[in-house]
Amino acid sequence: MDNNTRYCSVFNQDSSERVIYNNPLFLVSVRYGLLSSYPVYSAVSHWHEDLEFIVIKQGKMTYNVNGELFSLTKDRGIMVNSRSCTMAFPENMKSANLSASCSPRNCYAEIHGFIKV
Repeated sequence: MDNNTRYCSVFNQDSSERVIYNNPLFLVSVRYGLLSSYPVYSAVSHWHEDLEFIVIKQGKMTYNVNGELFSLTKDRGIMVNSRSCTMAFPENMKSANLSASCSPRNCYAEIHGFIKV
């Protein structure tokens, strides 16, 4: 993957992101990305109904979740609850590689019965 990679996200007027799933039969969105591919090396502040799991594959990144900053390094990650406002940016303006997955919280409740919706 190179620095020319671009991502297409759909945002609504309320700053929510419409998550595009990899397969409509299995509601999970899995992406691998570089923060350097975003303008000013940072992802746009947004939220969505889905649960989100981010893992840093290379570099360092600060992840803003509802105004609280989390410093993430290689092989470290964070699970973000639905409806949380998030934004990512690399430390020291160096790119960070990350893997992100999103899935609806009710997907877990229906399949496993362990999350109360």
